[in-house]
Amino acid sequence: MGEEKRVFPLDTISAGVILIILAVTYLIYSPNISSSEIIDYFRMMGDLKTFIKPPLILFDPAILFFNAVGVWSLILSGLNIVLQRRVGKALEAITGASLSFFIAFLLTNYAADVFTWQTTLGYFIVGIGVLVIVNGIIYFAFPERKAKT
Repeated sequence: MGEEKRVFPLDTISAGVILIILAVTYLIYSPNISSSEIIDYFRMMGDLKTFIKPPLILFDPAILFFNAVGVWSLILSGLNIVLQRRVGKALEAITGASLSFFIAFLLTNYAADVFTWQTTLGYFIVGIGVLVIVNGIIYFAFPERKAKT
């Protein structure tokens, strides 16, 4: 017989929460963003054949989205501990929250011209690297138990 995969409801709920965060962000900011601004931005980048800073109107929705995902990830961490007794998943959610807040921080500083796009990209890659290392350590320190058949 094959192994039975255990279903964790929080994984499914989390996908729904992320979709709701995305939809709410869209509903809040879409009236303020014209499609012509976005089209002009990509045309200008194509004409110049180089990366240029996106319109400032696009930063606020992205910053809200990443902060909201970070908050959800912290809530998810607590729920994983309390409801499902999954310490590894809780720690992974905390690292995900940290990355989401870090991305919001990077975008905020890039939008305010504190960081250049090169600095922002460099810090982002470092953040992803740290996330991969920490989640690798968590994965091996707290392996998921297989369901018995």
